[in-house]
Formats: sequence, structure tokens, C-alpha cells
Amino acid sequence: MLYNINDIPININFIEKIYPKKSTIISPLKKNNSLFILVSCIATVFYEGKNGEVLNVYEYKAGEFFGELEILSDRNEPLHVIAKTDCVIKVISKENVLKWMKEDFNFNLYLINGICNKLLDDSDELVRLSLMNIKQRYFCSIER
Repeated sequence: MLYNINDIPININFIEKIYPKKSTIISPLKKNNSLFILVSCIATVFYEGKNGEVLNVYEYKAGEFFGELEILSDRNEPLHVIAKTDCVIKVISKENVLKWMKEDFNFNLYLINGICNKLLDDSDELVRLSLMNIKQRYFCSIER
């Protein structure tokens, strides 16, 4: 679903931040209470294991968002998000996201569509991996 991310209502407060390439946008060591909407850039989400293993979980591009999980669920354990390129991002607090959701049905559709796409991407990946043999899974994990 297309949504003009520049159409944030004037009563919704946000901060536009610039993150240089390779800088941390969200740290797994801090709680997150904001929605991040990418204006221009690519950002990568990583899962970091207890033994130092790193898995590239998802890659976001302009027009997409992250941080909604911490806002819309009881889980507030963010993953590590890094700017893959120089990033311009609109950061909106939980309070303002909820306020915006009450006022703008199209914004709700934008959020739901994005969440559904992430869910479907994860589901497709799980099915793809489950149909692989061990050797294929091994090479796939190295590629990631």
C-alpha cells in the first residue's frame, strides 16, 4: 500500500534524524518506544546471538518502517538496526503514533499492510528453509 509519509498531520510531533552509514539506529541494549519511518535510505536489522553470531534478519528501504513491534505489543526487546546507507528517518513517539492511528484510517492501513508484508516474508522464508536439505540450509545460513 502506498502512503505519503510526508503527510504527517501537523498535530503529530516527530523528529527527522540523519543517521550516517553504519551507525546504530536502534540498539538491542535499550528499550524502544518509537516508530521509525525511512525517508531515504536502507537499514538492516540484525539478530545477535549469545555467542557472537550475527544473522541479517530484514532489510528496510525508503517508505518502510520499523519499531512498531515494541509500540503495538508487550514485547519491548528490539533487535539491532544499523544504517546500511546514509539515512533520513522520521522518528515518532509511541504516544504520537497512537494519536495518529486514532485520527487517520489510511495510516492504520499503511501500518497493517507493512506488518502483514513482514509476516508473509517471514512465513515464505520459513517454508523455503523447511523444504531445503541440510546442505542447502547450511549454504543459505552462510549467505545470510
